[in-house]
Amino acid sequence: MAKWGKNKLRVNNDTGGYDDSSQREEDRKFNSTAISLVLVAIVVSALFIFFAPQAGTPSNNLQMSKFSSYDELVNYFSKAQSNYGRGIYATDLALPAMANIATGAMKNNSSQESTAGSAASDYSKTNVQVVGVDEADIIKNDGKYIYAIAKGQLFIVNAFPAEDMNIISTVDLNGATPIEMFISDDSTKLVVFANSYGYYGGYYATGVNSKMTATSMPTRYPYLRESGAIVQLYNISDKAAPVLEKEISFEGSYLTSRLIGDNAYFVINSYPRWNWIAYSSEGSSDSNGTDSNGIIPMMTVNGKETPVASAIEIGKMPYVMPSSFVTVASLNMKTMEIDKETVAASADNVYASQDNLYFASQYWDYYDYNGPVPLEVASLVKSIYFPTIGTMQKTTIEKFSLDNGKVSFAGQGIVPGTILNQFSMDEYKGDLRIATTVERGWNDSETVQSKNNIYVLNSDMNVVGSIEGIAPGEKIYSARFMGDRGYMVTFKYIDPLFVLDLSNPANPTILGKLKIPGYSDYMQPIDETHILGIGKDVNENFDIEKVHSPDAVYYTAIGGVKMAIFDVSDVANPKEMFKSVIGSRGTDSIALTNHKALLFDAAKELLVLPISIMEFNDTTNTSDYYSQRQTFNGAIVYNISLLSGFTERGRISHISAEDELKSGYYYDNSKQIERSLYMDNVLYTFSESMLKANALDTLANISETVFLGTDQSQVYRGYGGVPMME
Repeated sequence: MAKWGKNKLRVNNDTGGYDDSSQREEDRKFNSTAISLVLVAIVVSALFIFFAPQAGTPSNNLQMSKFSSYDELVNYFSKAQSNYGRGIYATDLALPAMANIATGAMKNNSSQESTAGSAASDYSKTNVQVVGVDEADIIKNDGKYIYAIAKGQLFIVNAFPAEDMNIISTVDLNGATPIEMFISDDSTKLVVFANSYGYYGGYYATGVNSKMTATSMPTRYPYLRESGAIVQLYNISDKAAPVLEKEISFEGSYLTSRLIGDNAYFVINSYPRWNWIAYSSEGSSDSNGTDSNGIIPMMTVNGKETPVASAIEIGKMPYVMPSSFVTVASLNMKTMEIDKETVAASADNVYASQDNLYFASQYWDYYDYNGPVPLEVASLVKSIYFPTIGTMQKTTIEKFSLDNGKVSFAGQGIVPGTILNQFSMDEYKGDLRIATTVERGWNDSETVQSKNNIYVLNSDMNVVGSIEGIAPGEKIYSARFMGDRGYMVTFKYIDPLFVLDLSNPANPTILGKLKIPGYSDYMQPIDETHILGIGKDVNENFDIEKVHSPDAVYYTAIGGVKMAIFDVSDVANPKEMFKSVIGSRGTDSIALTNHKALLFDAAKELLVLPISIMEFNDTTNTSDYYSQRQTFNGAIVYNISLLSGFTERGRISHISAEDELKSGYYYDNSKQIERSLYMDNVLYTFSESMLKANALDTLANISETVFLGTDQSQVYRGYGGVPMME
């Protein structure tokens, strides 16, 4: 019940109307005043939203401070948890004991000398975003050996010459799930990142706080998935006998990593070490800790456990109050030295240049009021709320400097909207460029549309330039920055490719755009004036005005996988030079969401695309999903040329004729090709089940190696190679 002076505005909790008919006349007298005051409150709230510190306004106070004490840290997270509802976290995150020497879990699979044979003079590497910044992956090679993660194990394969390909060692991580890895430039060191998983089907009883009572016990609990992140450094000078030199484990989950020189930088998300967050009637909460580091996540280095940081070393950010920690750490592969910075934050997407690492996270800046109000007030609230929804969707970007293994917090920026993935960010000449989409939210009004933006932040993380309101009603499907140019694809039912001039950070502009059916999920630079786009085709005869929902395009008009070559030499008039459409609706490629799955070499005019092709039995009836069938699962090898476009050279599959006879609607997921690479004139394709070698020129079969181990069919690889549980 709200009060203004001596008069009361009564609201019926069920109907939203007045609850006392005898007071209607009196209430009418004060109706105008009441509504006016409500409007004043709304306007004040709106002004607060609009004139609170925004990303578009340069700010000098978006800097990290440190917690002054452990008590401040506990109070901070207690408040953060209460803001997220009455949840609990079961966090007895004990990590499995790991052997100090890998030979305890390593099998020597070869009777041959691991140094036998010569290496290839030319070989491919992981497809990365930034030259000089390597990205961890499930497969690496050095021109002779292939290092592969499959069946929950790490395999080292003597792969060249291909005729003698064989597995020479297998490393089992003792129950942990390997995710991805790096190898050093001289192929003597290997870093593998892994997660150990824990599942809890009920209340986790270990260490329950003594103040937890039946009346205070929360009614919800999560099923924890990642219980620990593990980083292992191996000496692989002897490929047949890798030796574990250093192991670091963290309570939390591994997100991603980068390798610059000899330094591997990685990002860990962690929750506080609450055994329970118990809410009493007074709203208090208790941690499981009795010492000064009770809720701080732990890390273990070669068996010695310590907090990841002390309370006064942990950073906190202005404007946001996350319920988790992020640790940005480095491991030097030669000296084995570790450095790290821990902040109270959450990390969703990561971008790194050779000098800085940025992680971004989304949050909503609004106050949620659920009380009943009169309909006329609700209408006014709605008229103000929805047009300002764009000011509520925010992305925070935390910047860390990387200096030969030293990690230091360098600043924070905030921009409206949310980002798609790592390619939404790019650093150039000290400035960060970022592409965001402001969604329409849950609004059903056609007057409120999604919109897209480009922001430029300087080295101090202040916004110095922007383009806002690009392609209303659409959202970003891919972005790529190349020097002082930017390229962005938005989509609703027609694909506009925007060419952006970013040469003046204070005044970015749109130079040109191309509208074509379909969209690109990923853009790969071919050279300075040509781009390869890979995404989905869309039926250009689709009439969005004749369907019941604008979203119908997603399940009625989208077709097969589309590849296109764009000529952007005339920035005002970009052109689609060539295109190729593969399969029909349901056709998909892992390369659409994971750039590391694409093998592209402009000098060799080589493109290898892993793909699963779906076709309709009856091409005249493309609305019947039951008439579809999978006609191919493997990789297609193309010649790609600016003169002739796409020329298919052949197809490679790990699916045998026997597999096809046994298969139903889909093939065995473990035999789906996930990566490809080449060494000299040999093309290697990799799946969870095998490594296969074919002649690069003729695609003739040379040899194959089968990976043995525990069936991992229940695990599928998400973006960045991170396993996700079904």
